[in-house]
Amino acid sequence: MSVVLGIMGHFCSGKSYAASFFRGKGFLEIDLDHIGKEALIEKKKEITACFGEKILDENEISPKKLGAVVFEDETEIKKLNQIVHPWMVEKTKELIHQNKERNILLHAAILIQIGLKPLCNYTLYIDAPLKTIVERGIVRNQFSREKIKTILKMQKKNNAYSKHADFIIKNNQSLNDFEKKLNHFYNKITEESNDDARRQQSIQ
Repeated sequence: MSVVLGIMGHFCSGKSYAASFFRGKGFLEIDLDHIGKEALIEKKKEITACFGEKILDENEISPKKLGAVVFEDETEIKKLNQIVHPWMVEKTKELIHQNKERNILLHAAILIQIGLKPLCNYTLYIDAPLKTIVERGIVRNQFSREKIKTILKMQKKNNAYSKHADFIIKNNQSLNDFEKKLNHFYNKITEESNDDARRQQSIQ
């Protein structure tokens, strides 16, 4: 029986490493960041009508210019989300349907906000200490502490909370420890999925 696993967590919490782990286990990753970029292309007309041509660069939407307009303004973010989120949800559903025989990983910090949890068999929250997140953001993304804290503040408002997850993995020790936890979780959901498949077969 195939599984749809939703993975969420704050910026620099370890989601990307976890996604790489599950890809190594054969999961097909659906990255909502990539789908969001596609949405900017597909919904260019509506977005430009809403925010003006100041967000364009060589007649294409510039994520940097768009971000400068909406990033810290909740009203503007809400306008953008109302345009792109419905398209992103439908695109995600389409990809899941096209690959329904495979295990799917939904990689999305905004999994709850966008309304994708009902599509998941399991949801996993990657938790990391604030100090670790800030240090990773500075080294990996070369962001300032202020920018990292702003990102975390916005993600918190977007309901990227552990309370919405079925499972939580704490990424608070070594990389080896984190991978052991991921492997334990993978074995758990694989066993449960196999049990469900056996029950279905017995009913048929």
